[in-house]
Amino acid sequence: MIQPEAVLLYAAAIGDAGLIEALTEEGVNVNVRDDQGRTPLMLTVLCAARLRGRSIARMRRATKLLMCNGADAAAVDHHGHTAAALAEHFGQAPLVRLLSGQGSLVVEVRPISPRKKALLNWLKVHPQDIPDVAALPCPDGARLN
Repeated sequence: MIQPEAVLLYAAAIGDAGLIEALTEEGVNVNVRDDQGRTPLMLTVLCAARLRGRSIARMRRATKLLMCNGADAAAVDHHGHTAAALAEHFGQAPLVRLLSGQGSLVVEVRPISPRKKALLNWLKVHPQDIPDVAALPCPDGARLN
């Protein structure tokens, strides 16, 4: 059966703020972890490190939304990394400021599309397996591993 937390990890990895918002409104835990101990916040940073232009802005929006909904910026993965440490390692200064509490958390979220609402409703009714989030590509085709 598909878990809403797995969908949240995927939404974070692709920077889908609308889907993140819909899932958090459903009460999904924003501090869920994947098999490597990474949180949705860490996944947004990892994918942002591989992107440019508008895609980075999308990842920042997703990061802000996660933080506004209680994501733990101090969480540590199995390798001892926090989201801020990952952002610093990959040269994402705006994310470092945001994750260290120095950036604005004001975020504009676009309404979730009817297609995504239908997908969420379908996932609730039709249990199935979801692929390992770590194996899914970032928006630019890069992998998280």
